Amino acid sequence: MVKTTKNHNCKIKTRDPRLVNFFERKIFIGRDDNLKSRCDLPIDSRINHLETEINNNLSLNPNEYIEKLESEFLINHVSNDDIDWLDENNEFMCYLIWSSINLINKKNTTPKNVFTNVELSTDHMTFNFNDIFTPRFFISPDCDILPITKKPHSSKEARVLIVNSIDSSELTISNKIQLINFLREQYSKSFDIKIYKWIDKNNEEQINWIYNYLEEKEMKLDNFTLPSLKNEYNMLISAFCLWNFKSVDDKIGSKDMFLLRLRKAWNQKKHRDNNQNKKPYNIEMSIDIGDKIAFIARSYDKKKNEIVEMLINQEYEKLN
Repeated sequence: MVKTTKNHNCKIKTRDPRLVNFFERKIFIGRDDNLKSRCDLPIDSRINHLETEINNNLSLNPNEYIEKLESEFLINHVSNDDIDWLDENNEFMCYLIWSSINLINKKNTTPKNVFTNVELSTDHMTFNFNDIFTPRFFISPDCDILPITKKPHSSKEARVLIVNSIDSSELTISNKIQLINFLREQYSKSFDIKIYKWIDKNNEEQINWIYNYLEEKEMKLDNFTLPSLKNEYNMLISAFCLWNFKSVDDKIGSKDMFLLRLRKAWNQKKHRDNNQNKKPYNIEMSIDIGDKIAFIARSYDKKKNEIVEMLINQEYEKLN
């Protein structure tokens, strides 16, 4: 018997990274190490490997198989319009969204190869105190409901991995859109909450003090740590933003009350720092002196103690 040769050679025309990722997940199914090692390769190299794999190992018409996969992708994946708002140049956005996905995975796990109807509700995407500030231990990435292959080293890479995570999940298309809308809403809310607007991203002293304050309270930020993207401000604001205001911890209390105490403690620290070289004096003076000092203070737009110091220093310089 003469062995017939295949007359069809597979040609993958797309250069869309999302579609190529989908092809690899379908064709290299069960070979996770292969996928992880290939994700950083040039797109053309990945496509060449896919074409070789399809041509050599499929008994079906290769091009018909590719068309079938493309149709399946369109049915089960969100459109690019749904994720265009994800800005790879916005480090805080990528930090917050990455943190959200990490927390969703921490809170919701599903065993690998267990075929269940995976559905994320609002409750699954709402995080209490322990979700935020308790580190995630001993959870296999294979159990993640939103699969993550590695940790990103840049906001651009984070954006790619966020999209891949949503694409490769077992969520329905409607649930994926619900998730995307939730993530977008969380980012929008981060600009509206006034209780942490006082935190200045350019004040390194303040950021480090708050970070150490949380450490003293055993409030860990491990769930928000990314290699090469370690930014204490992004970590703090992401944690505060995602912490559900309805969640009350026995020791720490509610989110609102904690942030009010945090701000008060910071203001007290600054007050102590500003008064390190100052000492209160009790001096009896005429009744009208208070009004006169107040008048001079208003005229110079200074505080009363500053006026008294100024007048004393001026007189001292004359006599010395």
